[in-house]
Amino acid sequence: AALDLIADTVEAESAVRAALGEWRNEYQFQAHERRTPGIVYSPHGQLLATFSEDNTAKLWQLDPDGQLPLPEQDPLILTHDGSISGLVFGPNNERVATSSRDRNLRIWEVATGELLFTLPHEHPEGIRGLLLSPDQDTLITRSGGNLGFYSLRAGTHLKTLQATSNLRTLNFMFGGHLIVTGADDNTIWLWHEPTGRHIQLPGFDHWVEAVQVSGDDHFLAARTPSGTLYVLKAPALQTPSDFDSLFAPPAEIGDESGEHTVSSNRAEFTLLFSRPNDAAWTNAFSPDSQHLAVGGTDGSIRLWLLHDLEAPPKTLLGHTQRVEELTFSADGQLLASTSLDGTTRLWRTARGEEVARLRTTPYYGRGVRFTPNGRLLVNSDERGILYFWRALAGSDIGFNLTALTPPRSLVLFADRAGPTSLVSQVATVGEDGQIDLWQPQTGETTLLRAGQQRLEAIAAAGDGTVLAVGAVAGMKQEKGEITLLNRITGEVQRAWPAHRNGVYALAFLPDGETLASAGGDAMIRVWRLSNGELLRTLEGHQNDVHALAVSPDGQWLYSAGIDGTVRQWDWRTGIEADQWVADTAFLTLAVSPAGHFLAAGGYPPGVGSNQQDNAVVTVWDLRTGQRYLLNHGLEPIHAVAFSHDGRLISGDESGRIRLWRIAEKQAVQIAAHNGWVSDLAVSPDGRLLFSVGADAYVRGWPLEHNAVLALACQRAQRALTQF
Repeated sequence: AALDLIADTVEAESAVRAALGEWRNEYQFQAHERRTPGIVYSPHGQLLATFSEDNTAKLWQLDPDGQLPLPEQDPLILTHDGSISGLVFGPNNERVATSSRDRNLRIWEVATGELLFTLPHEHPEGIRGLLLSPDQDTLITRSGGNLGFYSLRAGTHLKTLQATSNLRTLNFMFGGHLIVTGADDNTIWLWHEPTGRHIQLPGFDHWVEAVQVSGDDHFLAARTPSGTLYVLKAPALQTPSDFDSLFAPPAEIGDESGEHTVSSNRAEFTLLFSRPNDAAWTNAFSPDSQHLAVGGTDGSIRLWLLHDLEAPPKTLLGHTQRVEELTFSADGQLLASTSLDGTTRLWRTARGEEVARLRTTPYYGRGVRFTPNGRLLVNSDERGILYFWRALAGSDIGFNLTALTPPRSLVLFADRAGPTSLVSQVATVGEDGQIDLWQPQTGETTLLRAGQQRLEAIAAAGDGTVLAVGAVAGMKQEKGEITLLNRITGEVQRAWPAHRNGVYALAFLPDGETLASAGGDAMIRVWRLSNGELLRTLEGHQNDVHALAVSPDGQWLYSAGIDGTVRQWDWRTGIEADQWVADTAFLTLAVSPAGHFLAAGGYPPGVGSNQQDNAVVTVWDLRTGQRYLLNHGLEPIHAVAFSHDGRLISGDESGRIRLWRIAEKQAVQIAAHNGWVSDLAVSPDGRLLFSVGADAYVRGWPLEHNAVLALACQRAQRALTQF
């Protein structure tokens, strides 16, 4: 077979995994002959529409995942006599409307490409903007100072609203009742769609080039050619009387002296702040209306918190020329930017850090969008080539999950009703008592709570229904608590104080009735699950105990501590049966599935000093007593695990994961995280490895050699050949 042409060696697998880790370009093709500023996904996710300055719009059928165009299917081509300026899908994707500089609005049948209606405009500059109202029938066009209203269903002109100045942008607010446009007369025009009334918001230093509306309708962000940024607070408008108040003129009120003053109870937009000459060129609100991103002519991106605009923004540096476009992922956790410097970059919103630089080209990107499921990023360049990029780096199986804070530990759950390979949920713990339950295939998350302290440990009972989490001690708590929760309902069943300084490790014991814990008081304790009763304490370690593992036959409990010992216990009696000593402050421990090997890792000897040695994973063969020392470099080791076939896996503070061949003392390396690897877990069928890291990512990786090669073929869109 072709897969056999690449040998199953450390060097070969390392090379393939390294290439996959850097290879983000999933797919590219020539979509148009000229610049392609428009990329639109249909509401049902089965069609991708692109439109271009080559006078065409194209509708592309997508694969079953709704991500990539089907290469064997020709697109449906819609034509105009000028460059296309807008495209919208109608309800049920039965019709699509296109607008053009050729001064025509056209309505097409999606199934056949038949042109149903052509609606001409008289303005010499043609149509510059197009929207579909929330009623899913009214098309609104912008041309010069006119707003045109048309029926998508009937193909008829409904009305025209005229401004006294050229209009530059077109947006909706408040469910389509309010239309927002920037204008050349240094104002924003607000139009009440049902009545045609309008007001103007003055006070801008130049014409208003663009106005963006936050998703919750609370904010407007406007910018002018001087690079000045304005942020306005919108009034609450819900009822017809609220809108009447917005458009009502100020009233003169007389007093007894005959003096007249101007008073108004009208609803008003309030200027929150302006940033004169701030180099603002493009801006975008996050979908959750928490952030405003502003891209500058100087290549910088500033990220503002909308609930605290007085605080300095995060400044994202990396682009060397003007930022052309910004867009957020659907969950608001990632920001994508394109620039005249030829790069498309991804940034993490929470930290303001660059996640990835997706490409460098002399043809800068346009029309950047995330695919509906958020896994891919789509953009085009000046030549009309469309690019699809993996939105998140490093994962060899196509998904990453992003936590708000770095997870400390994780556990996996299998869908017992489905294939054994399907990991139905990944649970992680981190700051502030938060437990995240992730759906790996969709990225959806459910949040559970267990107190307010940072959680360090998590374990699951046999059927996965009951979770146990362990917390560090708090300012008002001498001991870290153990909390039991129902994973399905989120209900906290019980909680109790367990260890001074904190609970660092947990393990459910095979009788189904007891739980072992270890912590910062050098103790291991065994608890009765039904009532939290302490059954016995296992004493022997001289310092913090950071890891626990249960032997496959359930007879033994293993522990590892920073006193440099790994100990074997009869958990039923509390008697220590064996002990292994090494020159390492141990942080992590694992036993192989067959029970033949025990592995531990931690801080290297002399850490923090000039005499620091390399960190090692220490492996004991429990059958022969032989010890292996696997060199890990200078970085402390925070996680070890075994695959189902007995392959050792380790992760360290450099963010690298190593897949070991113990006898040869060689390892395949994966650049997994930016920051240390906190924990590792193998899927129930042994095919996938999951990792969590200090960069707040949960990532998945294929373990099998052939699976890695098959993925390489999939990415390359071709089979392996001999030459």
